[in-house]
Amino acid sequence: LISLFLKIIMKSLNALNKETIRLLNSNKLLKPLIQSEAIKNILEEVIIEKELEEEIMREFLEKYELNDQEKLFKWLNLNGLTELDLRNTALADIRLKRYCLKTFEHQIESWFLERKSKLDIFTYSMIRVKDYYKANELYLRIVENEEDIGNLASQFSEGDERKHRGVIGPASLDGAHPIMVEQLKNSQKGVVKPPFKIEDLFIVCRLEWHEPAKLDETIREKMSYELFNKSLEDQIQKVNKNLVNTLEKKEIIEVNS
Repeated sequence: LISLFLKIIMKSLNALNKETIRLLNSNKLLKPLIQSEAIKNILEEVIIEKELEEEIMREFLEKYELNDQEKLFKWLNLNGLTELDLRNTALADIRLKRYCLKTFEHQIESWFLERKSKLDIFTYSMIRVKDYYKANELYLRIVENEEDIGNLASQFSEGDERKHRGVIGPASLDGAHPIMVEQLKNSQKGVVKPPFKIEDLFIVCRLEWHEPAKLDETIREKMSYELFNKSLEDQIQKVNKNLVNTLEKKEIIEVNS
C-alpha cells in the first residue's frame, strides 16, 4: 500500500520543473516534501467512525480554543488552512495509529523479538572518571562498604549523572553504547561491576533494577510505528533517487541537444 501511494506521489512530483527539484534537493528539502506528501495521502485513506471523528474534532477545537466560529475562521485564514486541512490535522494521530497497527500487524511480534534487548527497562548507578586508578579506588571503596556509590558519584563522576547521585533511568538502552549495554545485560542486581573502559572514560556501575519488555498495547503501537517509518524511509529513498536521476537525465539531454 505504501508503494502504491508513493507511485502516486512520484507522478505528482514529476510535475515539478527541474529548477524546483534542484533547489529542493540542494537545500535537503526534497525528501521531507516526499515524506509529507506520502503520509498525507496514506492517512487520507484511513476511515474513522463518524462518532469518534466528531469527538476528536471537539477535543481539538477545545484544546486550541477554536470553538467560536469567528475565532476558527480567523485562525484558519491566519495559518492559510481550510477546514479540511484542520480536520486532517486533528485526525492525523488516530489515523496513523490505525494504519500502522493494521498494515504491520503480522510483523509486530518478530520485530519486537528483534528489538527486545533494547526495549528492556534498566535503572543503574554509574561513576565515570578519566583515570583508571581513580576508578579502581572508587570501586574498592564501594565493594568494601566504605562509601555509598551515590555519594561518590556526586563527588567524582564526570558526567551529568553526578547531579542525580549517579542514577540513570528507568530507561531503555536504545542508543546506549554497545559496551554499556553488554555490561548491564550481564549484571546481577546490586552487584558493582569492576572498572571498564568506554572511549576515554573508565566506568564503575551497579544494576539497580531491570524490567524485561513485554509486548503490551503500548509496545505494539511503538513497534508498528517503527515498522511504518522503516518501510516508508525505504520507499522515500527510491522516489528521491528517481527524481534526482530524472533531473540528471533532463540535464544530459539539454546539453546534447
